[in-house]
Amino acid sequence: PRPQNAWILYRKDINARFRQTGEHEGKKSSLISKIIAEMWENEREEVKKMFFVLAKWAGYVHKEVNDEYRYSPRRSGER
Repeated sequence: PRPQNAWILYRKDINARFRQTGEHEGKKSSLISKIIAEMWENEREEVKKMFFVLAKWAGYVHKEVNDEYRYSPRRSGER
């Protein structure tokens, strides 16, 4: 798997909060993703920066754990 980026980390964090509070329970994950995407767009820059720092750290950890990993995108015909 690829290292997690800032958006993925933010989505995981917000989704965990939604689960704890029961907010948006029973809604489709595609709708929840849209809600979280809107929240991300309106988020303060300090919060976004924090998630970019976390993503950078996650990249370092990913590299330590998966030393042999190399991203190699496939063309659409290869899927």
